Amino acid sequence: MTESAAQLVPVATMEAYCGGPVFVDSFEGKAERYVPHIQLTRDADVFVIMPATANIIAKAANGIADDLLSTAIIASPAPVVIVPSMNERMWFNKAVQRNVELALSHGYHVLEPARGTEIADLLPSFGAMQPIDQIIGQIANVISKKS
Repeated sequence: MTESAAQLVPVATMEAYCGGPVFVDSFEGKAERYVPHIQLTRDADVFVIMPATANIIAKAANGIADDLLSTAIIASPAPVVIVPSMNERMWFNKAVQRNVELALSHGYHVLEPARGTEIADLLPSFGAMQPIDQIIGQIANVISKKS
């Protein structure tokens, strides 16, 4: 989790939901993992960033590694799947679109957002994550291509 995500959902809640340790800090040795950005990505079949904010898309696209998530993206030998979720105005911003194109040029898989409800004002908007069954299908497709 990023530190921002931990502000929205407590780490303990995510650990209960996941049934295991959740990492936020690159240097917080947990569960015998003292270099989590390497050890957590080593055996992954796919690296999924969901939901992906404009910030993490920019970091991934530009190789910025200043937190655990962005460092793990760079360290991951697995295919990277980015599942955007943001306000429609943000999604269509030229800088975000440039970063999406740059991420694609690095071989990252960026899923197209869908129409949904804007969290900030509860209005219909484009920029929401696709339905989970579609996301899972696309992730399965990425994994099958890797094999």
